[in-house]
Amino acid sequence: MTYFGKPDQCYRCHVEAVYESWKGLYVHRQHVIRKLCKSHNISQERFKAASLATVAFHDCGKLSKSFQHAMGKIIQKEEGGKAFCRTCNQSLPLLNKEESPPPYRHEIIGGLIVRKLCSRFDEIYGNLGSTRFPFEFFTVIGHHKPINPDSFRREWDEFFGRSDELVQIGYAEKEWNYILDIACSLFEREHIKLPQIKWKDIFEDNQSIIEFVKEQIDMVPLVVHEIVDEVGTTRAMGEIREILALLKSLLIATDWEGSSGQQIHFHLRTSVKEFWDKVKAEVEKHPGAKFQIKEFQEALGKLSGHGIAVAPTGSGKTEGAIAWGLNQLNTPDGLKGKILYVLPIQVLTNSIYKRLSVYFGEDKVGLLHSGALLYQVYSRVESEESEQYDPEELKPTEEERETYSLNRMMFRPIMVATVDQLLMLAFNGNKRWSVVMGELMGGAIIFDEVHAFDGHMLALLERVAREMRHYTKMLFMSATMPKSLQSFLSSLVALQGNEHIIEDRTLMSHARNNFELRKKDLLKKEKIDNGIIEEIRSHIEDKKRVAIVCNTVQTAQKVYKQVKSDLTDLLNNEEILCIHSRFIAKDRREKEKRLEKDKSKKREQQTWPRLLVSTQVIECGMDIDYDVLYTEGAPLE
Repeated sequence: MTYFGKPDQCYRCHVEAVYESWKGLYVHRQHVIRKLCKSHNISQERFKAASLATVAFHDCGKLSKSFQHAMGKIIQKEEGGKAFCRTCNQSLPLLNKEESPPPYRHEIIGGLIVRKLCSRFDEIYGNLGSTRFPFEFFTVIGHHKPINPDSFRREWDEFFGRSDELVQIGYAEKEWNYILDIACSLFEREHIKLPQIKWKDIFEDNQSIIEFVKEQIDMVPLVVHEIVDEVGTTRAMGEIREILALLKSLLIATDWEGSSGQQIHFHLRTSVKEFWDKVKAEVEKHPGAKFQIKEFQEALGKLSGHGIAVAPTGSGKTEGAIAWGLNQLNTPDGLKGKILYVLPIQVLTNSIYKRLSVYFGEDKVGLLHSGALLYQVYSRVESEESEQYDPEELKPTEEERETYSLNRMMFRPIMVATVDQLLMLAFNGNKRWSVVMGELMGGAIIFDEVHAFDGHMLALLERVAREMRHYTKMLFMSATMPKSLQSFLSSLVALQGNEHIIEDRTLMSHARNNFELRKKDLLKKEKIDNGIIEEIRSHIEDKKRVAIVCNTVQTAQKVYKQVKSDLTDLLNNEEILCIHSRFIAKDRREKEKRLEKDKSKKREQQTWPRLLVSTQVIECGMDIDYDVLYTEGAPLE
């Protein structure tokens, strides 16, 4: 007998595929697992039994006639109406059309089974943590659907007070024995004792399963309150979050990989030396350019553990930070974890994402912010160079949606994201928080441009940093880092002294530019003085490029209109550009493209606009060169 596990894969082959993925990932995450078990006094055998149990039983509810019927309906809509397992090529039987069991989420059965099974593991290996929280239950019950009091409302409304739940959904001892046979095989291969468990041990008295599951979910606030009250400190919350996050990320990552049939969870295999070789190759694509690792970059690449990097624009902080990240992952037992590069605004993430994709390849680098999917679409449309605008082109392809989904789970070995995507962890911000937290444990996080964080963002950063600092190394970077901020960030990662602070003083000691301190403001009533307009005219006539940076979008808009009007005899529309954060994604993307460097050309051959009006968006992370800068004095924040 065969059963659907996926529309194109039988249950046995699906569970085997998830298990094979789990085996590799479990070994890869071994250093994090050991650290977590030691921190919370858990035997490693107990954690491994829990993790394997979630893999072996996470989809066991799929053998119900309810699920099999749902899969059959999907197949019957397709041409031919026949189904075969893509792995073993066995035919998958379709239920008679007359059979129509009520819909039922398969996680419910799985949740019940691991809840009862894993209490037996407690007797064999000891408890999974000091709190006795039902980790395996919440890992399985929430591996598809977010868990809240309204989870499984449909099943609750259908089966509340009924005693024929299993009969109605078509789930009996035959299905359980089939599941148990597969699970026993997995446990035997891992040399873990699976307690003897029979049908009656789990489904005794034909109990209402949905009532049991719903009660477990609804009681969470009370259970957690009792745990905290018993322990006498909220530190118990940290234990619950850490164990649940790691268990859940292991299951979901391997389930996705087993379901897709292809590798989606890559690991970094790049050493620091190999990375610098790639940087050298890219830099020397510029005509006449020669690359040499700077003293600051070398020191950063050798720093072990948490750190702070202070360096002016142009010092190569990005590459130095990646070298630091690779160094953190270069543990004695091999490269582990992933690198997360965090920035305050989207335009910077796009720029850094493209830069890192060149070094590591697009399949190794992920982009995550609220407009990331749209960014993927525009990148594809631009590369296709269509002669005519077609709205249909802007619809995400299946591949683009899949890539975005993988990035949202932080499944890439290097992720570039806006800071809000990480700070959601502070307050369980969405249904992905546990998976994202688990994925980041054992990795390295780079917080760039931390001077741009306001008080609210710093408070959230403090919450996340204090929780993650024991499992994840962190680097805080900025060109502007007052001593008070350095002290605050050092305290977040529990470091004292200055050995963890790397500063680049070399670049600052060489005066490359002439600065003029004006006694009058650049702008008066959001308008440039006529004298300065004439200066700008003179610079442009001398073949120099001029950038004007304003503090607000409104000011930038007014200045752009002014210079465009006053210099219309000197510059055409293509030679003046205004860029700020309020342009729609398509227009902003086009403007960013106009400011990109063409590495095949010398600086004087670059086709950038001769006059650029912008907000501070160009001051962080954008790789551009202008001869003359006029800028407002930035406000304190």
